[in-house]
Amino acid sequence: MKIRNNLEFSTSYFTSVLNETTTDTYYVLGQTQENFSPGLGCDALLLKVNKITGNVELAKECKFRKL
Repeated sequence: MKIRNNLEFSTSYFTSVLNETTTDTYYVLGQTQENFSPGLGCDALLLKVNKITGNVELAKECKFRKL
């Protein structure tokens, strides 16, 4: 799998890749590194990546707070 775009993912790591078999799409799941500010935790990350070009077609980050 290749990911190519102007988006920066160097502080993230990927935990799962879901292969959409009926389209040219991968869904990549992961998280950002922990934010060390008080009360802040890791954020979930969802990417939709074109299998052929490697372009990121969707990037969503879900913010979570430590309890």
